[in-house]
Amino acid sequence: MTTLLSTQGLSRSFGGIVAVNDLNLQINKGIITGLIGPNGAGKTTSFNCITGLDSPTGGRVFFNDRDITGFSPPRINRLGIARTFQNLRLFRDMTVFENVMVARHHTSSFSTLLSLLRINDEEKKIQIAAGHWLERLGLWTHRDERAQDLPYGLQKRLELARAMATEPTLLFLDEPAAGLNRTETEQLMTTLRDFRDEGLSIVIIEHDMHLIMNVCEQITVLNFGQMIGQGTPKQVRTNPLVIEAYLGKDDHATR
Repeated sequence: MTTLLSTQGLSRSFGGIVAVNDLNLQINKGIITGLIGPNGAGKTTSFNCITGLDSPTGGRVFFNDRDITGFSPPRINRLGIARTFQNLRLFRDMTVFENVMVARHHTSSFSTLLSLLRINDEEKKIQIAAGHWLERLGLWTHRDERAQDLPYGLQKRLELARAMATEPTLLFLDEPAAGLNRTETEQLMTTLRDFRDEGLSIVIIEHDMHLIMNVCEQITVLNFGQMIGQGTPKQVRTNPLVIEAYLGKDDHATR
């Protein structure tokens, strides 16, 4: 497999608390990778350091063999990395269509003024791209509704549409199934498999083990900021260190 993104000794401390400790992560091209672990394991902090929202206190991040450590989030996004958030970051008073348009503008090189005056052909292209992702994710009929008025499951889908509108090659998803019912989760799984089959590389933080075990080809497990396991779903499921991290050593011994 071809490595798309890797970290070397990635670390992040907050005062005396080490959130990520010497993480050597490898994300391969064209597959879905899971990043799992108990609460506080350092998963979201790792995402933040990779996508530029936080500055690592040690180590490096490489994307397509390029050192992107310390790059700003917009610069990283323009290189082809997009993400969603555990806590939704939608423009709540904007319409669904406007939310996706704003995301698409991040990858455009023309001026905002020309966009507002609607005298640039690129603006039409952005509208078409936004419409495509709304159609693709079943949101077109909601395009004129305010984001805050959507049911929670559709808000999560809108967050995904915003990320996909930037045309990423690598997508980070932070708990995309949180708050979804079983039907919505199954729909999400189908969507992620479709994206993968179209060539998108995906990394997922998720506590829903049904989703992780059924869509991921590779899984990395963190605990207290350190990697404690990596492999296929079958390998991770039977790893004693992973079992201990989730169940506790004494609890597992009694089962």
